Amino acid sequence: EPASHDEWDARWRALGRDGWELESGHTSYDALRAGELDVESDDYERITGEKPLTVAQGIERLTAA
Repeated sequence: EPASHDEWDARWRALGRDGWELESGHTSYDALRAGELDVESDDYERITGEKPLTVAQGIERLTAA
C-alpha cells in the first residue's frame, strides 16, 4: 500500500524539503499512484538498436564499477 499524501509529505519535510521540491514531489507521487508512470514502449530499442537494461542489470553494472 503506497504511503498517503500526508505520510509522504511528513517524510519529505523531515528530510528538509520544502517549496518546489514538495510541490514537484507531490505531482510525481500522485502520477505514480494513479498509474501514469506505468508506461512501457520500445522507444529505447528503436532509437539505439539495443535492448534496454532491466533495473537489476543496471544495479549490477553500477555495483560492479
